[in-house]
Amino acid sequence: MTDRIAVSKTSPSVTFYLEADVYSYTPSGGYATLVCRLRASKGTGSFFSDFGIQAGVVNGVAEFGRHQADPFLPSGSTGWNDGPFYINVPMSGPGTYGLTMQLRYGNINTDHGGSIWLPWVPGAPNPIGVDELTPTSARYRFSGTTDGGSGITGWQAQIATDASFTQNVQTVASNGTTTFANLTPATVYYFRSRGANGVGWGHWSAVVSGMTASGAYVSLNGAWVPVPVYVSDGSAPWIVPEMLTSDGSAPWNPAI
Repeated sequence: MTDRIAVSKTSPSVTFYLEADVYSYTPSGGYATLVCRLRASKGTGSFFSDFGIQAGVVNGVAEFGRHQADPFLPSGSTGWNDGPFYINVPMSGPGTYGLTMQLRYGNINTDHGGSIWLPWVPGAPNPIGVDELTPTSARYRFSGTTDGGSGITGWQAQIATDASFTQNVQTVASNGTTTFANLTPATVYYFRSRGANGVGWGHWSAVVSGMTASGAYVSLNGAWVPVPVYVSDGSAPWIVPEMLTSDGSAPWNPAI
C-alpha cells in the first residue's frame, strides 16, 4: 500500500503513516472505494503512557479510521498497523482528493496533509449525427470528449428502435463511425455511444435518430433517390409503411 503521509515525531521517537490506494470503482453508483491503513513505527524503548489518537480522514468525506489507546505508545511495542479501512468517495469526474492524518497525544495536536489523485470514467461522447441512410443501413458518427484521466480502451455504438433502448438493440465496438446494416426500411432508429477506460464504461451520449429509406425510388436529375411513402385509411394520420416485395414464389421481404 502506498504511503501518502509520513510524519516523524520525537520525545518519544515515532513515525506515523497514513496509507491509501484505490480499492475499486463503482461508476454506476458514482463513487470510488479507497483502502487505507494507519501505521506507527517506533523503537521498543520509546513510549507514551497516556491516551492518544491517530486518525485518518478523506477531506470533505469522512474519517475512515482511527487508532486510540491508553497507553498510546506502550513500552516494548514496535507500533501498529491498523486496517484495512474502506471508505467510499463520491465522484463525478477525475480529481485530487485531500487526506489528513490527525495526531492527538500529550502536547501533540497536529494535522498533516496529503492527497491521492483519482481518475474517473470517460465523459459522454458528442453525437455528430446520422446520415447515409438507405432502406437497410444507416451511418452513425460521434466524437469523444474527455478520457476521465485514464487512457481510452474502447468505444461502443448502440442502435435500437425505441429511445429507451429496449427494442431491437444492437451494441457494437466503434471507432467513432459505424454503419449499421440489416435494418428495416421506413423505420426510425435511435443511436447513442459511450467510451471505456481503466475505470470502466462512461455514460451514454445524448440520443439521436434517423429514419431508413422506404424502399421506393424516383429519378431526379438522372439519379435514383429514395423517397418516403405514406399511407392512410382516411380516418388516421398518414404513416410510413414498411415496404415489402415478393416474386410470387417466395415470402415477402423488405424492399431494398
